[in-house]
Amino acid sequence: MATITTGSGTITPDLVLGYQAASDTRNARHSPLTGPASFTLRGEGLRAGTLQLLFEIDTAAYAAYAQLAVPGVFTLASTEEPEIGMKFARDGQMTIALDSQLLKKWVVSVGFQEIE
Repeated sequence: MATITTGSGTITPDLVLGYQAASDTRNARHSPLTGPASFTLRGEGLRAGTLQLLFEIDTAAYAAYAQLAVPGVFTLASTEEPEIGMKFARDGQMTIALDSQLLKKWVVSVGFQEIE
């Protein structure tokens, strides 16, 4: 089970339908006019991506959408996939849609940027 804790409550989707994350290298390349390039090596950046949450009831999906629309820090925790746990802020677009195959379930997709 996954939960997202917000300043205004807890969101409990029926399923984390999708999770896609990427991070950028923070290495810096220094290319002088003459001679070989050198690099400053740094650690990997924080995750950013899209989280897709499935809800069986439309009112639960719209309530989650409203809670995620409020600016703030969100905490994602999952007992099934603990690796996806993080604190994040919304980044980019958020959508709500009726699942095109099931036509009875709702999907809230939210762009995120990990902050810790």
